[in-house]
Amino acid sequence: MFRLIVSLIILSVSICSPALAASSEAARKILSMPILFVTDREKTVNRSGYQDFGVQMIEPVDALYYGCQQVRVKVTAKEAEEMENLPSWGWSLREEKDADPYAVNADAQSVPATTVKSEACQKTMVPDSSPAPESSPTAEKPVQERQPPAQKPQSSVSPDFANQVFEKDSDFQSLVATLRKAMELNQRREFIIFVHGCCIGFQGSMNQAAALEEATRIPVVNYAWGSVKGNYGGSTMTYPRSQERFNGLVRRLLKEFPDEKITLAGNSVGNMMIVEYCLETCEHSDLRKFDNIILSRADMDAFAFKTQVKHVMRTTKHVSLYVAKNDPQINLSGVLRWFFNPRDGSERVGNTRSAPMFTCEQPVVVFDVSALKLKHIMPHRAISELLNNDGCAPDDSPVYIYTPEKDNVIRVVQRPGKVAERQFANATGE
Repeated sequence: MFRLIVSLIILSVSICSPALAASSEAARKILSMPILFVTDREKTVNRSGYQDFGVQMIEPVDALYYGCQQVRVKVTAKEAEEMENLPSWGWSLREEKDADPYAVNADAQSVPATTVKSEACQKTMVPDSSPAPESSPTAEKPVQERQPPAQKPQSSVSPDFANQVFEKDSDFQSLVATLRKAMELNQRREFIIFVHGCCIGFQGSMNQAAALEEATRIPVVNYAWGSVKGNYGGSTMTYPRSQERFNGLVRRLLKEFPDEKITLAGNSVGNMMIVEYCLETCEHSDLRKFDNIILSRADMDAFAFKTQVKHVMRTTKHVSLYVAKNDPQINLSGVLRWFFNPRDGSERVGNTRSAPMFTCEQPVVVFDVSALKLKHIMPHRAISELLNNDGCAPDDSPVYIYTPEKDNVIRVVQRPGKVAERQFANATGE
């Protein structure tokens, strides 16, 4: 028991440690992106104009909140130069000094902002900087003659993509309507359902979803399930209830969007939720297929997954795995399982050693991203290229070299002098 407790503590600390340091170059602008979310976490104190969420809700069984949040990241001057043409669905790039002073900042990590306030709220929060009215021996001048208080510049973010939790009586339909508008403005009938890994809170999951949206320029719906921040064992205990809620959500989205292109993407333990969904619904002939299922850094049993692949394929057109031999969290997860059961030779799906299990007879493409040295982070740019090339590795990538190796494995190497993965987009923690 003591060894189990110590091992779980070690695993939790390892997973929660930042995977990459923030860029050392001074951040000079603020990039803000709207992320749609669905969460089974309880509401906490509303801070600085956005709603935060805490521990997982126990009841009812289908308890979910739906909403939208503007996630902010600091970008360097060089990164900002590459962002001249931003998407029109709620994205903005502003000087840091012009950013909302009431928003919370935390170094170079992604944090939400108060991008839209009502006129009444602005008048309350902004002090009156006009000169005092002249005094009169008989009477004061009427109030309407005073100079109006200085107003903050209006945000360019439309109300559809502002910080909000949708009303309970129409929350799912509000999510659908906002998602439809984002796709319409994006002129691309496509969106991503994202499932994060364990051991992070609500804001950490929003950071990860924002990193994926920034790279792909495709609207992301973040399923912020109730994992316990900093606790691997606790996250696995909340997982079953979140699984049932996730299954219902995805079935509703598939029926609501019968013609749009839908990608289901997971990271780390979140991939288990995707696979479990596929196992439960693969026999449902009334449900349409996903266009892509992307499993990144999958902390799952490789032997079990070998038997599950055929069921997963029934729910999608393409299955893509992103694995690495130098992923510290995946390696530690495998070592801990070997430590407690030495006779069990199981590998984790996210390790390159498991790749030969998924042979060419099974329609799965394994991308070895060890050379990118991203630790436990999703390769966002590589995923973007995959989605832009109908689920296949491109032949003419400007930043990567894709080299087919034995069986169904493709090795991914960064081209010399190219920076493919932005540092600011690689926030894995809070």
